[in-house]
Amino acid sequence: MREPSTLTDSFARRVVALVMRFPALILVVTLVVAALAAMSARQLKVDSRLKVLLPQDSPSVVHLDRMTAEVGNHEDLYIVVRSPSRADNLAFAERLADAVAKDPEIRFVVFRRDTRFFDDNVLLYAPLADLLDIRRRVIERIQAEIRRELSPLGEYDKPVEDLDLSEDELRSRYDLPDRPSDYFETDEGRVVVIVARPTGSSTDFTSAAALLERIDGQVAGLNPTAQHPALTVEYAGGYSKNTRLTRRLQADVASGTAAALIILALTLVIYFRGIRAVPLILTPLVAAALVALAFAFYWVSYLNLVGAFMFAVLLGIGIDFGIHVLARYRDERGEGLDVREALEATLATAGVSTGAGAASTALAFALLGIAEFKGISQFGVIASVGIVLAFFCAVLVLPAMMVLFERVWPWRPPKRAAKHERRSLPRRFPWVSALACALVLAGAAASLARVGDVAFETDLRTFEVELETTDAERARALQYQEAVGEHESSTPAIAIADSPEETAFVFRHLRALVDLSEEQFEALVAGEPVPPKPRAAAKPEAKAADQKTAPAPAKDDGWGDDDDDDDAKAAEPVDATAEGAAKPEGSTPDEGAAAAKPASGGDDDE
Repeated sequence: MREPSTLTDSFARRVVALVMRFPALILVVTLVVAALAAMSARQLKVDSRLKVLLPQDSPSVVHLDRMTAEVGNHEDLYIVVRSPSRADNLAFAERLADAVAKDPEIRFVVFRRDTRFFDDNVLLYAPLADLLDIRRRVIERIQAEIRRELSPLGEYDKPVEDLDLSEDELRSRYDLPDRPSDYFETDEGRVVVIVARPTGSSTDFTSAAALLERIDGQVAGLNPTAQHPALTVEYAGGYSKNTRLTRRLQADVASGTAAALIILALTLVIYFRGIRAVPLILTPLVAAALVALAFAFYWVSYLNLVGAFMFAVLLGIGIDFGIHVLARYRDERGEGLDVREALEATLATAGVSTGAGAASTALAFALLGIAEFKGISQFGVIASVGIVLAFFCAVLVLPAMMVLFERVWPWRPPKRAAKHERRSLPRRFPWVSALACALVLAGAAASLARVGDVAFETDLRTFEVELETTDAERARALQYQEAVGEHESSTPAIAIADSPEETAFVFRHLRALVDLSEEQFEALVAGEPVPPKPRAAAKPEAKAADQKTAPAPAKDDGWGDDDDDDDAKAAEPVDATAEGAAKPEGSTPDEGAAAAKPASGGDDDE
């Protein structure tokens, strides 16, 4: 083996002297620090919110923070009560709603819908066309009543059609859905839903899980089986989904880390042909990874989605240092050197080259810290710290463990055979080397030619994980959605305006979106130019607004005319401009046209 360089042997001797003198102390201190780091690393949470991946001064994050400050949490927690009995469901749900409403982290609970305001002000929500139709019908009814009451000889004795404005008639006339239940229920009351609005976000997994645990305790305290043997309570919406996603992510992290440790251990056993290398290499490596995670906890207190598997990543990129050091030590011992000499030769050669590799790798990862994308920058900084720690553990803790192992379990690798004369490389199959080289060059050229086709994924929705569900679970989810409303969302879109003018601007844009045709909507979603909406055909009776026409005949007032004259006048067509000229003062053009319409006219203008 090559002798240590004079430039590095002094450093190697000093490190080995320290290791040979205090091997047990170095190991104990390392284990204590690793234990303390593990306690801090356990408090490290994974934040799966996509906003934490973006710069904090980006417009989307700023708007989200503003919405949270001004509006608060806008996600709902759905508590679903199921049993075959509607009465038992309502009775238990009412008691549970009262208990949940007392939780300090619940803003409000909606169990029974209060529709009195909407019943009293229903016309405020009616479309303009419906309001004009009702207005026309009222005018017709008033005119008919006046004709009948003011006929001195009773010549206008036609029966007046009843103006039915009852709820049932209006729902039938305008094809409105049946009146909803006062409760959020479906399947004839077998499913009842309680809507709760927590103060915290569903992405705050710690508080969300604690809230669900408290509600579980409240459910258990109310004894649902005493109300009905088959009564069950479950959760739906964003809080339930995010909690399950968190548990799945934690399980994936645990399983991924365990798989990484198993694969690394098997690799070490196969390469070093024994189990001695497993504790020697993995102990310092795990300690370095734990300290790196503790650094992450005190630095940012959380890991984003990119850094969630940081522990397994650190194991993979940090194991090289220990392998190089231990392999060189084994070779030096095989040359017949004692422990001190083998350690000095190892650190003076493999230690220096390994340090250069660690420095370059750590620097490369550290440069990622300047990236605006927080997912990459956080990963780069933590990985850089982990690499540096893994290297120092490989050149300090690993040699200390070697010394201790040599005292209780001496390593006696077989001595190498006498050196043979250097021989040239075999040339039995030169075409294999040429073919391999050609394939590598061809692959590199093809990759270089397609490098321009590589693009970043900008749709963050692709990062979302879909939970695997069974047909029964999907059917149960549809039931709760029917109870709260098929088109209701637990995470609605919110627009915040600073002035009434901005509110009107937002309203106009939303109205324009609602009025889009199917073709226009598909073009908008695809990011293509929106085609214009086809113009409606002009009505044949419409005329230019500035055209002068004769004034419209006066409306029949019921005096001195017979019924035949009234019917004849009503049957005559009325000029559109004349209708506009006869409109009441202060009304809109549409309202004026509706007011000037003959009593027996149809609904064509509506």
